[in-house]
Amino acid sequence: MDTKVDAKFDSIRNNEVIVIEKYKFCKLYVLKDDTVRFRCANKKCGSSVLVSPNKSNIIKFNNKSHNHPVSTPKTLALNQVKSAVKIKVNIDLNSKPGKIIRSTLLPKPEDEIMYSDLSSIRQCMIYTLSNR
Repeated sequence: MDTKVDAKFDSIRNNEVIVIEKYKFCKLYVLKDDTVRFRCANKKCGSSVLVSPNKSNIIKFNNKSHNHPVSTPKTLALNQVKSAVKIKVNIDLNSKPGKIIRSTLLPKPEDEIMYSDLSSIRQCMIYTLSNR
């Protein structure tokens, strides 16, 4: 197939997430031949995809049509940053919130994250810390 995996990242619950054509897919299970089945992150959507073991090539789409609009690039970037920040908060308990946010945002200057989004990232960190 000519479609490739656009991005890979870990979700808040340490589940693998891939982005294909601006749709998020969550890891469902691994088959015996080490290929991986991903399903759409939208629970009401029945779309799924079979991906190679290295998670870069798509082998097969099942029900390629989605019943919801695509995610915007800003939403995808914000989800990636929020999940990375939540994972870092759980690992490094002594760092200041501003330092964690800066260290997460510095490697990705091209993302569409605005100054107004920092408050939602900070709230996400506070929620994660309070739910331990």
